[in-house]
Amino acid sequence: MMKKIQFLLFLLITLVMLGSLGYFATFTQLPNGIHFIRQSDSLSFVLNYLFFGDDFLKPTNFNLISEQGKAASEFPLIYFISAKLSAIWHQPAAILRVIHALIFFGGLQIYFIGLFKSKVPIFLAALTTLLLFTSTVIVYYSNNYLPDIAALGLTLGGVSLSLKKEAKPILISMGLFTLASLIKVTYGIYPIAFLATLFICKKEYSLTLKQKLFFIVIFLIPVVLWWTYVHNYNLGVNNSYYANRAIPIWKTPQDQITATTEYIRNYWKNSYYPPATQLLLISFILGFFYFFKKIDFHKKIYLGLLFIGIVCFIILFYQKFHDHDYYFMIVVPAIGLLFASVLPALVSFCDKKILKIGLYIFLLAPAVMSYRYVWIKIPQRWSSENYLQSNHNAFSKMLTILEEADPKHLDKILVVGDSTMNGTLYQLERKGYSFPIVPITEQDMISKEILERVDWIVYLRPTGNHQPLLASPPLESNTFPLLIKN
Repeated sequence: MMKKIQFLLFLLITLVMLGSLGYFATFTQLPNGIHFIRQSDSLSFVLNYLFFGDDFLKPTNFNLISEQGKAASEFPLIYFISAKLSAIWHQPAAILRVIHALIFFGGLQIYFIGLFKSKVPIFLAALTTLLLFTSTVIVYYSNNYLPDIAALGLTLGGVSLSLKKEAKPILISMGLFTLASLIKVTYGIYPIAFLATLFICKKEYSLTLKQKLFFIVIFLIPVVLWWTYVHNYNLGVNNSYYANRAIPIWKTPQDQITATTEYIRNYWKNSYYPPATQLLLISFILGFFYFFKKIDFHKKIYLGLLFIGIVCFIILFYQKFHDHDYYFMIVVPAIGLLFASVLPALVSFCDKKILKIGLYIFLLAPAVMSYRYVWIKIPQRWSSENYLQSNHNAFSKMLTILEEADPKHLDKILVVGDSTMNGTLYQLERKGYSFPIVPITEQDMISKEILERVDWIVYLRPTGNHQPLLASPPLESNTFPLLIKN
């Protein structure tokens, strides 16, 4: 009974903390803040399943830059489920956010229970779990449209379960790892490191060779098949938008390396984790070496392999860290493993009352400081506004006009001045084309072929004086965005 009360108390503290951060008020918001463009793409997948009944394995976007808008990236299970639920409750944006949040917090819950069962007092297990969460980046993306947070939650749960040495929890962990890698292939670092650990630490796991090979198969076959399918699917429909190729650091110009380094040092660093958590992390790294002999052999091997994998990831994708703050999240499950490796040894070491009190303060102080830091910083992210948000009321009025003229969603739209592939189109719930700049020269002008395909043109801002292909009808309105029947 006492354990249930403690778990409920932890849940209550988490909900209060999230509520005070304004977490629950964001579920119905449009894609916002940094990387709102890619957020729009994720929501676009959901709405295409909802409005056009796409086949599960043939996802599409609103943008017709590819054949019929066909495009594939992460495994679309979450998008498909969100669309089906939206048929019942027509809030696809909120549903997608809620599903991502539930998956992430499910992973945190598995991690919390794993810590508690490794003889870590429940209060310390709760503090450690909350410390993983107290990051401006993680809080921001934890109820967002991007699927990376779901991959993080699945991986964190997988890492926690993989520390057990029985076949059943390991099988579940491999299932979680596989789903995470289907969503984001780079999270494959974790199952690969774990599978290698299984073969290196033969005495640590009472598993047969057949079982180990089975774990390899259930991970490799789905992941390889899906990403091979994605490559061929996009190639067949002439879509290169979702190609996310590595740019090795040795092929990256020095000025870009310098720019990324400065950006991380001066901006991203404290968004990843606040200073108090950074100091705690350094302390745990030092503690890993201090308690090296007391830490289980398989955990040491696991962490070592993950370190190599993460270094390789950073080397291959370093340039992308400049504009992709959420790339940092791939490191979080490894940090969780570090905490789970060192904390039991630290608890055993602090057997005297004075040391136990010191240990509680050691974790509680940075947890409180980190929470306060995020409490100050996160509203700035959630309150940020882009042109999709600022024009939402105008888009809603346009949608009303479109619904009256085209109730079956068959008309095509050209959006002029939209830097997103799907941002305006998904709000208007119509397929079409998005032109990122307002054409002002012959070189920039939109082709007659595209103009002949569209039924409506949306101007997000004034077009200027030189519009050879967009001069009819003349733009006399001073109100933008502007919807015109083509």
